[in-house]
Amino acid sequence: MSSTAKQGKELAKNTVIISIGKICTQAVGFLLLPLYTGILSTGDYGAVDLIITYTSLLIPIFTMQLEQAVFRFVIDVRGNDNEIKKVVSAIFTIGITFLLAFTVVYMAVAPFIPSRYKYFLIGNLLTTAYSLFMLQIARGLGKNGVYALGSFLNAASIVVLNIVFLVCFNMGAEGMMWSQIIASTVGGTYVLFATKAYRYIRLRKPSKQEAKTYLKYSAPLVPNQVSWWVLSASDRTVILWLMGVAYNGIYSIAGKFSNMYSVMYNIFNLSWTELLSVHFNDENRGKIFSELQDAVVKLLVCVYLLFISVMPFVFSIMINKKYDEAYYQIPVLMIGVFFSAMIGVMSAYYIADKKTTVIAATTMICAAINLVLDVILMPFIGLYAASIASAVAYFIMCVIRFIDVHKKYGINHSIKTIILFIVSSVVVFSCYYTRNMIVCAICLAGVAIMTFLLNRKILSSILKSAKKRFLNKA
Repeated sequence: MSSTAKQGKELAKNTVIISIGKICTQAVGFLLLPLYTGILSTGDYGAVDLIITYTSLLIPIFTMQLEQAVFRFVIDVRGNDNEIKKVVSAIFTIGITFLLAFTVVYMAVAPFIPSRYKYFLIGNLLTTAYSLFMLQIARGLGKNGVYALGSFLNAASIVVLNIVFLVCFNMGAEGMMWSQIIASTVGGTYVLFATKAYRYIRLRKPSKQEAKTYLKYSAPLVPNQVSWWVLSASDRTVILWLMGVAYNGIYSIAGKFSNMYSVMYNIFNLSWTELLSVHFNDENRGKIFSELQDAVVKLLVCVYLLFISVMPFVFSIMINKKYDEAYYQIPVLMIGVFFSAMIGVMSAYYIADKKTTVIAATTMICAAINLVLDVILMPFIGLYAASIASAVAYFIMCVIRFIDVHKKYGINHSIKTIILFIVSSVVVFSCYYTRNMIVCAICLAGVAIMTFLLNRKILSSILKSAKKRFLNKA
């Protein structure tokens, strides 16, 4: 078996393990959108979305992204319990220090924050930090099955608790927030005991060299993640400022569909990043990774097209009429999310090489572009400004990363795949905006056939890995 085929099989296997739990729960959560949009007003839904959005902004600052250092540095000492304990304990102690400092500052300023949900935010931050740390320990140890089940428990708990709190107790927005907090605690605690991570966690003062090494890796990821927040969430802030909370709710619903693609890609990216990190120093990595990447990008293009093609049939069934404006935002948001996925494919090379400072620079520039475009365009074209600004910013960053990884790591990009993306996007977008079900059905059928023909090998590999996984369980 060639090196490319061997690593492709490894990638497919890890992706299947991680995706089993996440896809099921995300699908159930997606199917509950009629419940959420039927019970909650656009204002309440917008309020919940803002708490989740600001958690995404603050969590990298809150944790200093040290959970990412746990994953990357534990990989290097897999199988050596003493070394794992040294790494995990040092990072845990540094992380606790930052968490305590941030919590003290937050509680000091909380009385001056007018929002009624301010304490839900700090609760969500603390439990999310706990869950992330545990999950990254599982990944670092190579326990992808535990990672998948921990993620499943987290997502499943949110779904179940949302139903209980919204339907049974009529708790509205507060119920959805409690669901987030409880679910993170459940998922993190499962991973703590399933991996026996408590064996590696000790409060001990790390040496200056240890602290410098881990923070040198994780700290550059903080401005990078904050910049990602600006790219993905500043839209909501500007919408809230210029258009009001109800429009934020509409934009949030549109984002739920594109977020399904993000979830799918992020599942894959976990195993992609691990594969590159483990095999980064292998011979002929440029050729092998280029071949794998071409297959991956081709699959991601086709899945992106399928998502858009199926939306005309799904939207009217899933979403209440009061959110109908969201329909027109979905394709533009999808193209932005696709470029975001391509950026993730490129960023994995920097993670594997421990060159995290490179990641932050381009992200910050593109975040600034997104914010400026939001403010300039929104008074003229409304909600379209947010989706267009994100797509433009992601595209610019994608081009920068494509050029840089070719230059640094010898990774080649397929011109044919780029042409396929451009031409097929124009066709699919044109069909989507007609809202003609016959035209959209023909388009969906064509995209499905193209997806099968272009991705037979990788789909076969994924199906074989899934079949083997289920048969082994049986």
